[in-house]
Amino acid sequence: MKRFCPNCEAIREVALIKRAEKYSLRKEEITIQAEVLKCEVCNEEFATTELEEKNLKALYDSYRARHNYLFPDDVASIRRKYGLSQRALSRLLGWGEITIHNYEAGALQDEAHNSVLKFIQSPKNMYLLFKENRGNLSGSEVEKFEEKLKELIRTEDDQEYQQLWEKKFCNYKMSLNTGNRPFDFDKFQNTVLLVIKENYRVYKTKLLKLLFYSDFLHFREYKRSITGAPYVRIDLGPVPDNWEKYLEKMIDDELIIRDFVEIPNANNLGEELRLGIEPDMNVFTAYELRCIKFVCKYFKNYSGSTIYHYSHQEEACKQTGYGKIISYEYADSLSIPNFD
Repeated sequence: MKRFCPNCEAIREVALIKRAEKYSLRKEEITIQAEVLKCEVCNEEFATTELEEKNLKALYDSYRARHNYLFPDDVASIRRKYGLSQRALSRLLGWGEITIHNYEAGALQDEAHNSVLKFIQSPKNMYLLFKENRGNLSGSEVEKFEEKLKELIRTEDDQEYQQLWEKKFCNYKMSLNTGNRPFDFDKFQNTVLLVIKENYRVYKTKLLKLLFYSDFLHFREYKRSITGAPYVRIDLGPVPDNWEKYLEKMIDDELIIRDFVEIPNANNLGEELRLGIEPDMNVFTAYELRCIKFVCKYFKNYSGSTIYHYSHQEEACKQTGYGKIISYEYADSLSIPNFD
């Protein structure tokens, strides 16, 4: 390529090269791979304004990585999360009005500002600062921002609750008891939704058996379950461990809807489940989808009572004590055919 060589004072062929260069930044010595141009006539090296800016960015990024500072994109992400302009966020923080603009453009923040920016990544922390500095915003900005903060705090609370809930009820060590894969609660929920979708609506007892057969059949074929759920043997037969907690949460989250209906030729009500939302098909592999759909089709005409008695004849049920985890090794003795 050709560029103007300041030493030759003429347009020359130049080569782009990288070399290690040491810089002093905030009393620290930092080495980066700087990019420069080398004139093929005089062999002098020089940098254009564009390369100087690129090298400066590399220097700042190296410093940020070394000290765990936020990067410009991180600062912009925080601001966008709260729906604030650059000037509004600067005013809210009590900084100069173009400070946030400069940081997003690549300026290196000082340690104090970096600490504040990391602090306000949490909506609850931002709310504390907002209460102190709300006077720095206009009336319309205050109203809009306060509503946004409340929404973000609710979301954060929901996420924290979800994490604690999953830690308590979904924390299984990967083993043969989970089908050689970690338990995936999101995949479990979508498997429930897919089973219901394939059946239009389904009684709870039948749903639990279809989950069992789907996971164990897939394991028989590929030595890996679909959801990673461990199954226990109870009076109902094989069911996912903590299944009551899982279904209740899905009902509370309105993922599924429960109806109490009269069971034909019985004196009690049954729990019938239908979709609240559509399953996310992207969480499944093609083989997992085929397996689940095959199981639903195979047992399509089975009532909850029929599949209940059917599952009790499986070796997995016969050989496992009450309340004990059913090993996936019993998948080899399943009575249903392959789905390929």
